[in-house]
Amino acid sequence: MSTKAPAPQDNTAKRAVIAIAILLGVGALAFVLNRKVINPPPDTSSVPMGTQGVFAAGPTSEKVVSKPIESRGVFAAEQALQLMGSSGTIAIITEIPDSKNPPLPDMTRFLNLIAVEADAFKGHIKTLGRFTFTEELKIPRPDGGMRTEWKPGQFLAFLQKQSPGTTIVAFCFLPENLTEAEKQALRTRAGKLILVAGSVPEVKPYIDQRLAHLAVASKVPVPPYTGTGAETPGQWVRRVHAVLKPQ
Repeated sequence: MSTKAPAPQDNTAKRAVIAIAILLGVGALAFVLNRKVINPPPDTSSVPMGTQGVFAAGPTSEKVVSKPIESRGVFAAEQALQLMGSSGTIAIITEIPDSKNPPLPDMTRFLNLIAVEADAFKGHIKTLGRFTFTEELKIPRPDGGMRTEWKPGQFLAFLQKQSPGTTIVAFCFLPENLTEAEKQALRTRAGKLILVAGSVPEVKPYIDQRLAHLAVASKVPVPPYTGTGAETPGQWVRRVHAVLKPQ
């Protein structure tokens, strides 16, 4: 394999491809494309949306404005409660930047947002019932990674490690092509699988095949805001996202 450094135009092309993956394929976080916030106070149900960019610190910064994604984490926790009841064990799956091969700032900010969302989910659901958490699975995302990079057999091993009744909440994509063993494990587990990631077209097949029991995903297309006042983060979450369950 050649070790020659890529030409400048190659870096530009890679940045463009990764940016497209972030906005469309990886998470479909519609707040980047739609409504934004400015310095909101803690009450995410009544905070009016503003005009400052979510990535207001600049294109090379890894800092983010977190209130919109925190609202989605809280919303996902409330939906999960309806599925789980008031107690249970939860296993969380998230992604983190690969420390050995860190991604560009665009992707790092995206992954930082997912961490904020997962923390908001955990913090809120603890206030709603008696829940315990297993050790969190954090999957490294390397530079150039277009989606969650599962190692062969990693997902099945993770499923087998969990207690039968543990609810799994994935803030990322499942392996691109699930094996028959993985599908069988998902269908026969007593515990539920909840997906908080992607867009409706991306996650609906998991619901339709009864591999997942609940999904919170971005609508495609996103309907416009039709209210007369400033849109709150709580209103934004419900306008931009759909809740999917098996029929």
